[in-house]
Amino acid sequence: MPKQFLFPIEKHMYTVFTDIITFPTFMVSSMVRDVIKLYNPFLRYVRIIMMVVRNLLPFGKS
Repeated sequence: MPKQFLFPIEKHMYTVFTDIITFPTFMVSSMVRDVIKLYNPFLRYVRIIMMVVRNLLPFGKS
């Protein structure tokens, strides 16, 4: 299992990042991860880096 994973996202005006994301895959913030570890210290985690992907347009076009 890799130690970290790049997860491409498209940022929209109404994008809200919460502490728990269930779709397209289950993701939690470090704060939620710490709480889960209190109940199940044997779970393994992968660090996810959310990378904003923009549609690149030619210069001067919008």
